[in-house]
Amino acid sequence: KMKGLFLAMVLAVGLCCNGMASAMVQRGHLEGASFTMDYPLVYAQNAAAQKAINGDIYTYIARVQGNAAAFEKSSLNYSVKYEDARLISLVFVQQEYRARAAHGSYHYYGVVYDKNTGARIPLSNYLRVTPEQVMQEAENSLYTLTGKKIPYRWQNFSLKSVPDRYFLLGNGEIAVLFEPYDMDCFAMGATYVRFSREKVAYYNSRNS
Repeated sequence: KMKGLFLAMVLAVGLCCNGMASAMVQRGHLEGASFTMDYPLVYAQNAAAQKAINGDIYTYIARVQGNAAAFEKSSLNYSVKYEDARLISLVFVQQEYRARAAHGSYHYYGVVYDKNTGARIPLSNYLRVTPEQVMQEAENSLYTLTGKKIPYRWQNFSLKSVPDRYFLLGNGEIAVLFEPYDMDCFAMGATYVRFSREKVAYYNSRNS
């Protein structure tokens, strides 16, 4: 029922905005006794694509709301990392806090949607890379989510698989996203490994 109301709200506002642009994003807000959420409402000229994108976004909203009773506090936030005429790239941050815990738990999701079809685009459409190659690039291209470069300093981190969490940086560059502790200490927060346009072309050719 709530999903139907959510999509109906998107449609209603989308009708008001029709013709303004090929797509646009507005911020939605929802809160309850122990949770607060800011989430994107994506509007596109293609109604079916719009419904598909927002339906997928709703899964993040439903996850936080459905699990809220298990935590003292929980939240959901997002940022738009890139957008052009065809694509929109988003990062979601889900936080959960239990009473007496040393710190909260953070989960990061990087997703890219095709605004013409509504499809969620997997990393492999843009970048084919192995865990070893990601670690190799991390030596010189590891960043915090805010874009601060992190010096190569760890010795005990390893990567068993390449996550499908990623976002677009523009100019053909790809950021493979990692959660706290994946590539550095918790204090550094989420991190990403940056692949330049040239590196993307190199690895795609090598791994074709």
